[in-house]
Amino acid sequence: MLTYFKNHFKYGKVNWRILLIKGTLLFFGLFIMALGISLYLPTGIGLSDVDFTVYTFIYLWRGEIMPNTDVGPYYSTVLMFFFIAVSLLTLFFGLISASIQYKKWKNKQAWNSVIILLITDIIVIFTFPQIVNFFLLPWGEGGVVGVLYILSDWFESLSGQPNTTLTVQNAGIRGWMFIFAFLVFCLGVSLWAKSTWTPGPYNSVCLAFMKMTKLNYQISRILCNVIIITPGAIAIWFLNSGDRTAAQAFFDNFGIATIAFVFISGPIINFIMKYLNKWINYEKLIRY
Repeated sequence: MLTYFKNHFKYGKVNWRILLIKGTLLFFGLFIMALGISLYLPTGIGLSDVDFTVYTFIYLWRGEIMPNTDVGPYYSTVLMFFFIAVSLLTLFFGLISASIQYKKWKNKQAWNSVIILLITDIIVIFTFPQIVNFFLLPWGEGGVVGVLYILSDWFESLSGQPNTTLTVQNAGIRGWMFIFAFLVFCLGVSLWAKSTWTPGPYNSVCLAFMKMTKLNYQISRILCNVIIITPGAIAIWFLNSGDRTAAQAFFDNFGIATIAFVFISGPIINFIMKYLNKWINYEKLIRY
């Protein structure tokens, strides 16, 4: 482990420009991704696989299904605990993969990669939810911008009904707002991925799963998405949903957005990454 850090320190002294570029990409990637999440949540046309589970456990915590404006103050806390749970799953997959590699090749670097992955995940666990709060909530409630309340009030003004009601008057605006927010989210993920730093719990669990199972990325991503959404899909049936059935409560949050995040985000991110790879080539910037 000490040798690992020494080698990277020497690399950083020579290639500080690359580190500066990667740090800038990571910074803007995290903030743009968080902005995308904050913009899409108030649209009410479904939730991502991550947010589906996060919202379900917020409902369980508070004992009822809540509108978006009431969920907001609890979102970052539950998201943080969700990331911790996913990181533990990553640790489980990583330890299995590392033990197999060590038994076969006696390669101690396999253990180092698991440790480094967890360290970088911890950074994301405690910082990213607060970045989301920066955009999502207003000043005085743990945030600054207050996008959740601004958009919710706007949607209500279009129809004269609560933001939980999807009407003809606001459906089109919600749809276009979701498309814009979704593209912003994908851009943020692409910048974050291009930095090659701190993959984060959501991506780390997929990488660890790939190493353990030897499956390709697409299959691993889909299976990990299923693993992520499964706790929420099961727990929602135990909610006190009032006059609505459990099935209705399920489809309140499982909608167009869920399908888009699970099946469409990947191709869009890959498309953006192709251009980022053309514009920023780390190999050409390396100094020896």
